[in-house]
Amino acid sequence: MACDVGSPTNRPSTALTVASRRTRTVRRFRCARVPGRTLNICSKRARLGEFYQHDSRVAPWTGTAHGVLQSVNTYPQHEGVVRGDRAERNSLRTITGEFADVDPKTWRALKPVLAAA
Repeated sequence: MACDVGSPTNRPSTALTVASRRTRTVRRFRCARVPGRTLNICSKRARLGEFYQHDSRVAPWTGTAHGVLQSVNTYPQHEGVVRGDRAERNSLRTITGEFADVDPKTWRALKPVLAAA
């Protein structure tokens, strides 16, 4: 995970790998993380949900909050829409720090959803 694990506010709890998460909770998270109602937004939410439930890179953590983080972190690197070369785009996002922002943003969106569950 790319967040600063030394920071108490960013440190994911052990609930990430222990707690079971219902489909409804994951659906609420997707709405919080990908807001809006356009067709593109709905399509992105659906693709993210499919990725969370069926991708082998996320499968070991499906049903946990860590699985949600893993799917959001992994999806853009391997499945997101790309114009041009994926490897070049991923390298650029790593260099600029864009990928480093994904986990903290995801965790901030996930915490209130988990608290409400």
